[in-house]
Amino acid sequence: NDAYTGPADNAANLYEYEAAEPGRPGHLTDLTVDDSGDGAAVQGVVQSSEDGSYIYFVADGVLPTKAVAGQPNPVAGQPNLYLSQNGEARFIATLSEGDSQDWAGPASTAADVSPSGTTLAFLSRQPLTGYDNEPATPAECTASGTGKCQEVYLYEASTGALVCASCNPSGARPVGEANLSTLTGPTMLTGPTKESELLYRTRNIAGTRLFFNSSDALAGAAGGVENVFELEDGHVYPISDVAGGQPSMFLDAGATGEDVFFA
Repeated sequence: NDAYTGPADNAANLYEYEAAEPGRPGHLTDLTVDDSGDGAAVQGVVQSSEDGSYIYFVADGVLPTKAVAGQPNPVAGQPNLYLSQNGEARFIATLSEGDSQDWAGPASTAADVSPSGTTLAFLSRQPLTGYDNEPATPAECTASGTGKCQEVYLYEASTGALVCASCNPSGARPVGEANLSTLTGPTMLTGPTKESELLYRTRNIAGTRLFFNSSDALAGAAGGVENVFELEDGHVYPISDVAGGQPSMFLDAGATGEDVFFA
């Protein structure tokens, strides 16, 4: 709040700082300028590209963005997902308060971004693409208190397209949560001589592929048991043995997606 570059110090903002170099002072840029004066109310950063040119973040404020025909607009006081690119904010979707794991911090496994930053995978319990994500069995998906199952969404910055990777194409309602990783970090590992800390780092977006977990009836799976799936070119394919009846979980993938690790 104290670094706010606008007319008032009333809500958290997101800044980019270019470090000083010989002959050039450091430069501070407000990436969330709010013309309304209400403040951006930034909740946190979701992910960013390796070079920092793409920054995905969540803010409760309504930031000035280019309106897109047929697309919804940000909602004041709600967690709005934005992309900051070249100093301009672009609205992606309004999430729910139950999606806070998306912006909970660097150890979160609820979102992943391609190294270039052009593709973002994240989780949401909001029906962002119209799919009815209310569970088939009311006892499922109650952890967030919303009564909705979280699904995996994929956003492509070059086209502005937002698709649901884990939604059942048949329209059948989900039987459980979908996720990018069931691992959380850090975790303490105890060995014969010392204790060490393992921080899980997963690469869900590899090349043109996205990997995720779901217990729904996707790609030949019967449903009810968590399996590992791959989304490529708009189609979902099984990675784990979906007919085996045993749960599986995604661990990591190589840079191109040719090598996939799961348990």
